[in-house]
Amino acid sequence: YRDSTLAWFWTMDVQRDAELNDWMSECMFLSVFYSSHWLRAKALKDRWEEEVELLRAEGKWTINFFDHKARSWDKLFWASDRQGWVGLACYAVRQWADFSRLWDHCKDLLHM
Repeated sequence: YRDSTLAWFWTMDVQRDAELNDWMSECMFLSVFYSSHWLRAKALKDRWEEEVELLRAEGKWTINFFDHKARSWDKLFWASDRQGWVGLACYAVRQWADFSRLWDHCKDLLHM
């Protein structure tokens, strides 16, 4: 974003035009006014674009987290089931179901 082309008022030769024409003295003030407002608007736009990028990344991180937790609880279920630990197996299945549901819901919600 920083290397994008400049607006027209940044490329004006205000000093030369002001020396050639009297009406350009007013234009010099307008040029400063417009350039400062343009910079402010561009900074705001850049911040919002960065925010959108961060939100998309956070959505992916959330989906990956729920997937990781679901897989972890699934592994724990199978390990505890083999050992015959019924209580832990039931708890692990419940946690796996919760995280799988969250993963599925986030994936659908964020279209990823």
